[in-house]
Amino acid sequence: MDGADARRRRVDPVAVLLLALVALVIAAVTWWVWPRPLQNALPGPTPSAATPTAPEPVLTPALPTPTVSGALGNPGTPTPAPGSASRSATTASTRASATASGTTAASPSGGAVPASPTTTRTPVAQPTHANANPVVVDADWLATTSAKAGLTREAMRAYAAAELRLTVEKPGCHVSWNTLAGLGWVESRNGTLGGHWVQADGTLDSPIIGPALDGVRFAQIRDTDRGEYDGDTVWDRAVGPMQFLPTTWDAWGRDGSGDGVADPQNLDDAALAAASYLCVNGRDLTTPAGWTNAVFSYNHSEDYVTTVLTAAEVYAERSWK
Repeated sequence: MDGADARRRRVDPVAVLLLALVALVIAAVTWWVWPRPLQNALPGPTPSAATPTAPEPVLTPALPTPTVSGALGNPGTPTPAPGSASRSATTASTRASATASGTTAASPSGGAVPASPTTTRTPVAQPTHANANPVVVDADWLATTSAKAGLTREAMRAYAAAELRLTVEKPGCHVSWNTLAGLGWVESRNGTLGGHWVQADGTLDSPIIGPALDGVRFAQIRDTDRGEYDGDTVWDRAVGPMQFLPTTWDAWGRDGSGDGVADPQNLDDAALAAASYLCVNGRDLTTPAGWTNAVFSYNHSEDYVTTVLTAAEVYAERSWK
């Protein structure tokens, strides 16, 4: 018994050593091979709140680029009417000042807007920004697409005409009617906020005037126009369906209706001015960065950008149904 016990005591350390080596090899192989597929399957890091990732908009790729010929195109494509006037025009001034708007955001609804009654209103005259030849959008395209998108013909005409004009003036910008409609929805429900409506000539039934920029709810901006646009000689207010500040309208006001004046309370004029504003500095709105930067320049708010994006996508999706 003593001899057998001694032999077992001599063998045990070797066996233990061998077992330890085997275990070590197995552990090393497992560490080297097994974790790698798991790491590759894990999602990437989540961006922090300080550096949000801009949403990718549905822009020109979702809506075919309009042509400048007289042929009627795809229902998603605004086309000028056969024989319409030339769309050559002077580009807006590059003297931009503050952000173009200051209103709260909302999501678009599917409700139809009542038809526009015919009344008249004297516009604010800015003849130095006038364009002689308005774009005439094809009537069949206008009727079909406005009905699908849930816009009045007057609003759709303004946005489509602005897109077509900028296609000539700034062909690399690719601003689309649904982006302008998204802006218009957020700013004034496309001219219907508070019971207003857009008349056949593009002017509102009565002026849309934003709240006083007195520093209480919004930024503090003292009067710059002596009340010419907003009727307020103490504080500035955003004006019109696209909610331009007076100084911004002085720099960017356009005559989209062709009546010889640039009126911020006329949606044809305001839509063309907004399109020109978005297209400054060589922006390409078919890229996420270009689109996001353009809309952010209109109102310095990430929530605003997201809401305009949502509205623009809704209008695009509706127009294809």
